[in-house]
Amino acid sequence: CLLAEYLINEKEIKGPLARTVSTTTMLDRIASAHGLDVIETPVGFKYQAQALMERGALLAGEESGGLSIKGHIPEKDGILACLLAAEMAAAQPLAKRLEQLAESYGTVSTHRLDVHCQPKQKETILSELNNWRPRQLADSDVTDIITIDGWKYQLADGSWVLVRASGTEPLFRIYAEAETPERVSELQQEVAGQLGMDSSG
Repeated sequence: CLLAEYLINEKEIKGPLARTVSTTTMLDRIASAHGLDVIETPVGFKYQAQALMERGALLAGEESGGLSIKGHIPEKDGILACLLAAEMAAAQPLAKRLEQLAESYGTVSTHRLDVHCQPKQKETILSELNNWRPRQLADSDVTDIITIDGWKYQLADGSWVLVRASGTEPLFRIYAEAETPERVSELQQEVAGQLGMDSSG
């Protein structure tokens, strides 16, 4: 998010902001403020690379921190990320930039909860997810369901919950983003409970 603001405001580079379905929607707030589009993709940097090469994305990033920018290689580059962070810090301390980001766009908390299950239970939950259309989650209306990679439930209060199944293990990953850590946990527990997952361990 800091880098998006830096590239747009100080480097005066424009273009869509690309992120995976599990990455913070704080980027959406930034894009909206600058009249830019957001490209939401499945998890995996290969999809971000496509956004850079084929759709002219200014910045492409994923939940794990991998990113690249327009005009650079279409692959996540940690060295580039560190150099750009150093460049930003040289102009203004990153802590100050974070304060300004919060003043402009508010704050969010994001967390991933891994819930293990039995292989048979995983099949049952996957089948249920295909038909699960809750109208509310934790007292907030569900406004949209995105299924490009898992099941992402966007809520009227601006928060969201994403359920993704591991491709190799009997577990589900429940991502959530909201204004506070407490709200994030509430959403994750609500989804886990409604789907019959044991999130205690």
